[in-house]
Amino acid sequence: MHKLPISDYMRDYYKEQGITFTDSEQAAIFWCSELQRKEKFEALREIADRTADHALREQIGKQLEAELEKERLFRENDGTYFFICVPDDEGEWGRDYFVGLKAAVAYGMENCWESFEICKETFLDKPGDGGEDADCKNAVVGGSASYKKDGTLLDCGVWGNRKIRVELEKDLEDTFITLKNPFEMGDIVRVVGDDRPAIMLVSQKDWDRIQDQEFSKRGGCCYWDSFTRVEILDKDGALYHSHPSILTLERVTQWKDKLEWEVLQMASWLARDGGFYLDDFLYCYNQNLERRKKQGDE
Repeated sequence: MHKLPISDYMRDYYKEQGITFTDSEQAAIFWCSELQRKEKFEALREIADRTADHALREQIGKQLEAELEKERLFRENDGTYFFICVPDDEGEWGRDYFVGLKAAVAYGMENCWESFEICKETFLDKPGDGGEDADCKNAVVGGSASYKKDGTLLDCGVWGNRKIRVELEKDLEDTFITLKNPFEMGDIVRVVGDDRPAIMLVSQKDWDRIQDQEFSKRGGCCYWDSFTRVEILDKDGALYHSHPSILTLERVTQWKDKLEWEVLQMASWLARDGGFYLDDFLYCYNQNLERRKKQGDE
């Protein structure tokens, strides 16, 4: 039985509040988590086996079938396609091109630090007919996939295939879950499993507005609306904007580095009592630094 992928802090908080998750909500939490693809599949199959929700069982079946079909379509190559490997986050500077997927994966495993991405593109002089009909033999199907350094597939997506879009009418990511948030703007937190602290940038008022069921129905909210905004204090000493799931956070009440703790407390005060968003301050601060640097170069 797979344990729901949320922090112990949030698990205890929800237990105290008497909050539980339905099978459908659990399925969405597993699918949108940072678990490896294989673990997600296993967890969804467990839920499908035990649930009395026939609609959910059917939805999970379609989701898994669609994901396996995506993998098959991504691997498929009749000579019309080539593959681009990008180790880690090197972007366009780290791109290398291959005619075969196996060679691209081998290159990524050898040259990345932690992970790599592979994009599937079509040769300009061999575009097929550009159709999106699933029955069309020559339909163009591009895509992208991400891998761990050991070659484990983390995620896979394709485009240009109408069959997947039609059959998968409702993705698990479309599920909206109304979540309670124990944090206030300016609180010092951390994503479970991450050794970097962060500052919460969403107030309780804003969170409740997004979580309001009537608002959610009108706005078409989905699972990603359970993600929040934080500024992470990275290992290089800079603060970086990020959007983790509220379910992955835990409260931080002390820190090993005295100077970093003082920085965190000052950032917390700016966000909570200063009355403005910390990322707005950081944007203006860095803009000013860039201006001063340019003036010095002149």
